[in-house]
Amino acid sequence: MFRSGEPECTVCHIKRAEALHPAPFVGNFVPECDQDGLFTTTQHWGSTGQSWCVNPYTGEEISNTRTGPGQKRAHECSEHSKLAAIGMHMALEHQGPCYAKIVEARGRESMPGFYLPGCTANGYYHTEQRHSSTGYSWCVNPATGAEVAGTRRSAVEAKADCGACFKEIEEKLTRQPLLGQELPQCNQDNGNYAPVQHREGYSFCVNPKTGSVEGKKIAPGDKTPLPCVNN
Repeated sequence: MFRSGEPECTVCHIKRAEALHPAPFVGNFVPECDQDGLFTTTQHWGSTGQSWCVNPYTGEEISNTRTGPGQKRAHECSEHSKLAAIGMHMALEHQGPCYAKIVEARGRESMPGFYLPGCTANGYYHTEQRHSSTGYSWCVNPATGAEVAGTRRSAVEAKADCGACFKEIEEKLTRQPLLGQELPQCNQDNGNYAPVQHREGYSFCVNPKTGSVEGKKIAPGDKTPLPCVNN
């Protein structure tokens, strides 16, 4: 599926592409994906007649669910896969607000068109969010997931500028935990930098678009007003 000229590739899409390109070996297994890009809960291997249940998020086979041609498993794959997904969610529940949102939504993933947020490796939100079923994309605050008003775009529209300040926060939160690090102050309405920044006790003016320092930094305790042009 494409968004603004760029492919949106889930783990399942990538695994499927790897199995198909270059030309697959005869009888090679090719994973199946659903409309939201998750792994289909029941996977089939046509050349062997085998099928098995998987975790819809990772594609990992669920033990003791593989059956051969004509065999019937004790429970539907949707039941096995739901339990596997819940177990994964519980492990991630306390590892970031985006993961917590996924845990909150558990049990509803199979609903047509249901949206799950895109998370960074350590559980914060990707600044640009996409809904594979509707084709819409939008910008969010990476620390909270709050949508930036006026940034929602359809698949045929140009992507919105999600703001350099939000992008810097996403990068920093992805590289290291929030605790103990100072993040830039952002304009919550557009994701740009707040014209006045306060870090390590210093205050200074910045360019809202780039975050580059403009003028001198005011030392801790100095009450001199900052002449920020964009303030």
